[in-house]
Amino acid sequence: MQLVAADTTEAAESPGEDWWIAECVLVDSSQTEGSGDSDQDGDGSASPRFLQAQLSVDFDGAQTEDLPSPAQSDTEWLADIGKAGLSGLGLVQELTYPIWKQLPNSQKVLTDFNLSFRDISGFSKPTGQAYINQVDSLTGKFKDWKGLRLDYGPFPVKDAASGKFTMDPVMGKQMYAVGWHWNHHKAFDAFGIENHTEIKAGTFAETLGRTLEQAKPLGRAALVGGVALDAWAMGSALHTSLQSGDWDHTFVEAARIGGGWAGGWAGAQAGGGLGATIGTTFLPGIGTMVGGAVGGLLSGALGYLGGAAAGQSAAEQATGSLRPEP
Repeated sequence: MQLVAADTTEAAESPGEDWWIAECVLVDSSQTEGSGDSDQDGDGSASPRFLQAQLSVDFDGAQTEDLPSPAQSDTEWLADIGKAGLSGLGLVQELTYPIWKQLPNSQKVLTDFNLSFRDISGFSKPTGQAYINQVDSLTGKFKDWKGLRLDYGPFPVKDAASGKFTMDPVMGKQMYAVGWHWNHHKAFDAFGIENHTEIKAGTFAETLGRTLEQAKPLGRAALVGGVALDAWAMGSALHTSLQSGDWDHTFVEAARIGGGWAGGWAGAQAGGGLGATIGTTFLPGIGTMVGGAVGGLLSGALGYLGGAAAGQSAAEQATGSLRPEP
């Protein structure tokens, strides 16, 4: 019995193709003439039986170090997670979330409200960090701002015992303090919070206010960073297509990016609205703000990932071209 190995690299079908073929030949010479299992030649003599196994790998001209590795796939996945987080953090502060639960206005009539983390009140020097806005039930807009907002700035001081504003004995004017407080306009019946109610240090409301205050510049930076990363990816795809003349990869990349941001927007909008509604049900005011922020952030990030995957998959099926690994 003999084992023979041969390298038949000359089997490459065309120039530029790299083939590696391993051929294993098992020769069974134990068969003798007259054996019923042997193959007979035309002269009646027994010929050896050959069992062959071939293994061929076509690298199509690529070097092994150019092939995608699991580490690269992991890196790309982590990059997508990072971009999803950036999009979620950026979008959560840019959108307005509907509250799917009506609250009473100053006439005790149930009306619609929404939540925003950007100032839409029209104040010249806004100091609010979160706004719950009373809106028209038909148009979703308002003429004069009414609602509740979480502020940091000056507010008139009230006497704890009498509940009246404290007056300066010398100037005869209201005394003001600077700090966190609630402001409302014709929204007491909706939230049960007096106008200019001070928020004590160390409370959850103060922590929320400080968190939102710090998150605003981070949100802007995150939004710019997420857009910049996807713009760089799109630019790379365009450059590759210009060099190769194959525009399918650019189409796939554009669909992936567009689907990601569309999914992030839709996810943040839906998740923020759901979170704000649930928070309003349990704790109107602060629960509204917390639920909207958490829901918008998480759903925006998940929506980006899902939208990017859906857009890429649809484009790959349409073009028959897979997105190349980075």
